[in-house]
Amino acid sequence: MGGRAALRGLLAAGALLTRVPIAGLTSNASADLAAAVAWFPVVGALVGGIVGSAYAAALLILPPLVAATLAVGSGILLTGAFHEDGLGDTADGLAGGSTPEERIRILRDPRLGTYGVCAVGVSILIRVSAVSSLGPWEAAAALVAAHALGRAASVGLLGTLPAVGGEGLGASYAVAAKPRQIALGLAMGAVLGVIALGFLALPAALAVAVVGMLLRVLVRRMIGGLTGDILGAVEQAAEVVVLVTAVAAATNGWARVAWWL
Repeated sequence: MGGRAALRGLLAAGALLTRVPIAGLTSNASADLAAAVAWFPVVGALVGGIVGSAYAAALLILPPLVAATLAVGSGILLTGAFHEDGLGDTADGLAGGSTPEERIRILRDPRLGTYGVCAVGVSILIRVSAVSSLGPWEAAAALVAAHALGRAASVGLLGTLPAVGGEGLGASYAVAAKPRQIALGLAMGAVLGVIALGFLALPAALAVAVVGMLLRVLVRRMIGGLTGDILGAVEQAAEVVVLVTAVAAATNGWARVAWWL
């Protein structure tokens, strides 16, 4: 991947996954989509770093629970609740429909139902609770890894399932993503996880892989393939799993989350 192509891919990934305005990019150009896939974990790591910095800053004047709520909220604002929206729609579609066609119809409905509200609420609650259980350096490490591995989980799913319906972001990325970009995205996620968590990245990545495989089996059985919402739901599940793994390690003394301290 050349320097200009790499930069364009990074910018395209940032334009898609965050609310940061990046001029000169078309959100659905196939070349941009293909180049962006490999950079999803890098953008995720940057988002995690910003959330971790917000938590550390808020801790200077606020108790951990309030600081964690503000920090997680800042990440939601930065990404435009992109993945939370996918999680909510996925919960509504998979739990609320009785046939593949009905589930896909619900997935495409922009309105959020009871299952979706509960899923998003539980996800936010777990993330806030997990972050508030960690010190600032531990939280920073866990958040960088969680956001990087969460996006890597979405990238990995692109290479294993077909798109459903032939339209939308899920279909666009499934068509545009090539094995090389997918492999590079997974590698970047793994490297960033190790940089952030050290040895703890191994059990965290294994937990993400297990959750990803379980969700893959579920969505293949229930709707037959991928949508953009499914990718968002996988990211959220992976993010939660990594944060919970970090909290369990810190609480039980299994490993040092901020390994460099």
